[in-house]
Amino acid sequence: MGGERHPRTFLLELQSNMDKRLYALTLLHELIHVKQWIDGTMKLNRGNRIYRGINVEELDYSDQPHEVEAHENEEKYLLTFMCDSGRVWTGL
Repeated sequence: MGGERHPRTFLLELQSNMDKRLYALTLLHELIHVKQWIDGTMKLNRGNRIYRGINVEELDYSDQPHEVEAHENEEKYLLTFMCDSGRVWTGL
């Protein structure tokens, strides 16, 4: 498709006053979106975000497939991180 763009830099802003677990889950959620841009499943075409060929701008937030993917995987990635980190994580 003509006009497709892939970001080269990413800026994630998180509220610093979230509890540790919500902070970690939110960070992982946003990193899933970064992954979507990097692997090309999320693209920008003429100002519209396109996820796997679907214009997500036309859908309600809870129906947007890139958000569904991020919500479904954030907990799994948190557990993987906690198990693979070699440290005991408390407060999460």
